[in-house]
Amino acid sequence: MWETLERLGKWGEAASALKAELLRNGYGARPALAKLALEEIALVAIDCSTPDLAAEAMQMSMARCNFGQAVLFTDRTMTVPGVRVAPVPRIESEEGYSEFVLKTLVHAVDAEYVLIMQWDGFVIDAARWSDQFLLYDYVGARWPQHRDGYTVGNGGFSLRSRKLLQALQDPMLRALHPEDAAICRSYRDYLERRYGISFAPEEIADAFSFELDVSNTSTFGFHGMFHLPRVIDQPGVKSLAFLEPLVARWQDELSAAA
Repeated sequence: MWETLERLGKWGEAASALKAELLRNGYGARPALAKLALEEIALVAIDCSTPDLAAEAMQMSMARCNFGQAVLFTDRTMTVPGVRVAPVPRIESEEGYSEFVLKTLVHAVDAEYVLIMQWDGFVIDAARWSDQFLLYDYVGARWPQHRDGYTVGNGGFSLRSRKLLQALQDPMLRALHPEDAAICRSYRDYLERRYGISFAPEEIADAFSFELDVSNTSTFGFHGMFHLPRVIDQPGVKSLAFLEPLVARWQDELSAAA
């Protein structure tokens, strides 16, 4: 379904409908589980577009893990239980987001590791946590579309060390977009040689998170709005009811694409 919508240029409308459903009804029940202690990690989200959804996703992660701190960077004045809402000048674009992550985040959070997440990704299974993740400076979901060894990984749900954030301040490293591809592909060789930055191997990345590759979804976390119907307990999302008015309007195009 999502691939078809993307082919037809309907992805943006579908995303807006999903966000509206989540803003109306939330992400569903949060688990009442024994929490995993991750005191050395700061949970971080940066969102000036849909900070309410980012806050909701943070709460989903915080229901499963006790982080040393949780910080939401936004231009909105808001209160989120257990989260420090840190004001920032409005980030107007995806390029602005990348620049913030690459060049500003290190100055804004004091932690040995940051777990960066977005509104459409969070911790889903704390039992899948492994201390092996902390052996690397960057862990994110594998990119199956790449076959050149530069396959780790997605930044929408990613663990990064302070060592990496500091290395990114090197003036030789410009704030390219998207920031995860800049770190893990464009600058990877330089970061490894110059600063000894270590990237998780594919098998570690596959245990940590999934995004585009759904062959193994038994992971610590995930990223991608198209996975939300499977990972949250919200009837309007699980049933894809939020798409029904759009599908009815697009029926001829969807039928032709089938």
